[in-house]
Amino acid sequence: MGKLSRLRKLDLSNNAINGSLPASLSDLSSLVLLNLESNALDNQILESIDSLHNLSVLVLKRNKFSGLIPATVGNISSLT
Repeated sequence: MGKLSRLRKLDLSNNAINGSLPASLSDLSSLVLLNLESNALDNQILESIDSLHNLSVLVLKRNKFSGLIPATVGNISSLT
């Protein structure tokens, strides 16, 4: 995903995506909206998600994540 560094909106909701979030997701530094709602994502939410400093909308509901929400999510000051 490194070549998508200027990407501002990524909506992959309702796609039956399964597995874990790729670590390269944190390379999308211009991302403002990330919607992964209604998939089958599992494992844990990436600790490195706090590198998405411009993120203002994060939708992760209706997945199968396990564990706790990483404290680093609180470091994204632009989240509303």
